[in-house]
Amino acid sequence: MRVLLAGSGWLGEQTLRELRRRGHEVVAVWDRSASGRLATAAAGGGVKAITLASIGHPGWLQKIPELVVSAHCTWPIEEETLARCPKGGIGYHPSLLPLHRGGDAVRWAIHMRERVTGGTVFWLNNRPDGGPVLAQDWCFIRPNDTAESLWRRELGPMGVRLLGEAIDLVADGQAPRRDQDEALATWEPSFRTGRLLPSRVH
Repeated sequence: MRVLLAGSGWLGEQTLRELRRRGHEVVAVWDRSASGRLATAAAGGGVKAITLASIGHPGWLQKIPELVVSAHCTWPIEEETLARCPKGGIGYHPSLLPLHRGGDAVRWAIHMRERVTGGTVFWLNNRPDGGPVLAQDWCFIRPNDTAESLWRRELGPMGVRLLGEAIDLVADGQAPRRDQDEALATWEPSFRTGRLLPSRVH
């Protein structure tokens, strides 16, 4: 399947490798900058790298992808981009959605002293972290975990695996769409604001 991979960092790079391993064609990657980790990895494999500055320029996508895949994509993917792809788009979020929507899901799960968390692949739409669920898995949070240790040991590798499995399901026409239960939805602000606010209904 032809994929546009939008993302950055370790998750973006590892997802690129996983898609190649599974035989999918990554027509382009979309990173914040040409020197980003995903863009650099793509260039080494002969895949076109586009950046935020190049979006919308004539010819920015020479081959139309069937699916957009978001792997640590911290900027919005416009509905216009998703509409160009016959199968839409999917993304990974490191929580058991609809719990912990927002950019610091891992830190909030630890801050709230939870013992179980997980990861979710969901269908992208115009609601941040609010699209239908395609796949989920869970893991324990150890008493001495930090956001970094939990990500490296569990949630990062889980994301790569879940995205790979989900893309195979989309390609086979077997990917589910399970609506999130809004009665359970929570959203937390970024820890970078310096304000530790309680979780609230989204």
